[in-house]
Amino acid sequence: MDIENDSEPCGQTAIAQPGRTRARLATVQALYQMDLTQRDLSAVLNEFISHRFDTVEIYAGADRGFFRDLASGVAHCPKIHPLACQRMQSSSTDGDSSSIQP
Repeated sequence: MDIENDSEPCGQTAIAQPGRTRARLATVQALYQMDLTQRDLSAVLNEFISHRFDTVEIYAGADRGFFRDLASGVAHCPKIHPLACQRMQSSSTDGDSSSIQP
């Protein structure tokens, strides 16, 4: 997975926005953590924003506002949240996290 290349679908080139790419990756992982631990959204968001974004290299430079908005929107959408968690869980059991594209 090329985390620095955040291009548009269908081959259209866009200005790279690695902060948003990293925020999308963090969103998927935060939703999965919520599902596994049964912690509420605000606790998980605060953990990512106050701790993980500063200590985990892959999240460095993540767009925190976009992360909060995206995770909040998906967590409150009953059709999307279970699908994201299901995809994350199947990738972790397969050992193939490269199939999760932020």
